[in-house]
Amino acid sequence: MPIDGRRRFWPPRPPQPTAAAPSRSRHPRVAHPRAAILSNQLRTRGILADPRRRSSARRQDASSYRHRMNPDVWGVFHDGTIEALSRPAPGVVQVRVSILYLREMFPEAGDCFLVTLHGCSRFRYRLFEGESTENLSQIALAAPEILYVNQRPELVLLCTCGELEITYDSMAVALDTGETVSEDQLVQAAQRYWDGWEATNRPPST
Repeated sequence: MPIDGRRRFWPPRPPQPTAAAPSRSRHPRVAHPRAAILSNQLRTRGILADPRRRSSARRQDASSYRHRMNPDVWGVFHDGTIEALSRPAPGVVQVRVSILYLREMFPEAGDCFLVTLHGCSRFRYRLFEGESTENLSQIALAAPEILYVNQRPELVLLCTCGELEITYDSMAVALDTGETVSEDQLVQAAQRYWDGWEATNRPPST
């Protein structure tokens, strides 16, 4: 699918979203494209930038991570389930994303990531049937499973049973053990997983 300045999907969006119940499986259900194609798509969208251009950014302290995260980085949470939501302060929403296969790419033991949204003015879940809510407790109870990222132009996370519409100024990501995680670390961890997935699922040569 051609990529323009308004729409970005990672992994590529299927023709129609599934309506399956949220999965707690260790590995994602959706078959993934070849990792080489993935790398090109990520670089095209600026998610996996040239390491030479990121060298100076890596030297910045952890507090700066939230200011430079591309919204497309949500795509690394493909097949992750939103298990809990909280509002620790006005304009701040914390999202607990359970995604074991990606979490296992980090050395610390754990099973989820904590995404903190700063300046969050909208966090709305709209079911495909048309009902919508901004009640964080109700959204967490529905346990949305993230599939794909869309921007039209606002950020929308396509989930198994609906869409999450999110507006915020900046974001920070941490492991459930508290360590801050950068955009580079997330993307590289996802890349390592899908490289291994490709090697394991490569059809035998004839």
